[in-house]
Amino acid sequence: MNTASIGLMSRSALAEEEKFQRQLGLYGTTWFDEPTEVGVLEQARREGAALLGAPAEQVAVTTSVTEALSQIAWSLRPESGSNVVSIDLEFPTVTYPWMRVARDTGAEVRLVSAAGDPAKLSFEGLAEAVDQRTAAISVSHVQYSTGFRYQLEELSELAETNGALLVVDASQSLGAVPIDLSSVRIDALLCAGYKWLCGPFGAALCYVGERLLERLDPPFVGWRSAVDPWSLHASSLRLASSVVERLEYATMSYAAGVALAAAIRQISVIGADRILEHNLKLASTLTEGSNTWEPR
Repeated sequence: MNTASIGLMSRSALAEEEKFQRQLGLYGTTWFDEPTEVGVLEQARREGAALLGAPAEQVAVTTSVTEALSQIAWSLRPESGSNVVSIDLEFPTVTYPWMRVARDTGAEVRLVSAAGDPAKLSFEGLAEAVDQRTAAISVSHVQYSTGFRYQLEELSELAETNGALLVVDASQSLGAVPIDLSSVRIDALLCAGYKWLCGPFGAALCYVGERLLERLDPPFVGWRSAVDPWSLHASSLRLASSVVERLEYATMSYAAGVALAAAIRQISVIGADRILEHNLKLASTLTEGSNTWEPR
């Protein structure tokens, strides 16, 4: 009942993580060679992309949503006179990066008022804060504190109408709510691995849409950012052609990426639509106080 905080990992995901870490700890570079490291996150990318209905080359595995969203905010750097729209009820990660960037650029961060009366949060209230000077709409698909869920199609249309980018934190939905990015335009969608995906700490998904890909120039770079990381040339910086690959700029907990792939695979086998149906029944049971529901 507390998957919104920390999801329980399946035995299969735990086994994959433990197996990888054991091999790495016992054999080091003799087992974890260059080809192995190059492809170590590929399965997590592919599993995440399949769950999202997105191309695998547009999905990166980062250490956290905070890291990825900070990369996006600092890369876009909304200028003075523009604004970023979010909600005062959001999880802080969704608003803090924009506030920090705005301190440097002079952009306005507009927060829709909902903390005082969460029940009044609505799409219409969010839409009222958006205008032609809105550089980005940054919101959660599902609000962590209330469970309020936006319709992604409505958010996409709102952003498109006003020429704004749409950045969505799906940490409280992906895995529990079906999301198909092949049918809705979103510029960035981020999701922590350890909540409804039932994965580990230390790995998150970051999808970047084509419109944002054209503008994204990540401010953080590392040895994995280069066209040929294994050349290890420190005298010149030639970034990889794929901006999504640039988000995976440094060594990370690869075991977390391996475990995330296994966790997403299990979610896909069960089906997010079935999970949503099951969870809605649980919610109805709690709301209505019914004792007639029985687990299947």
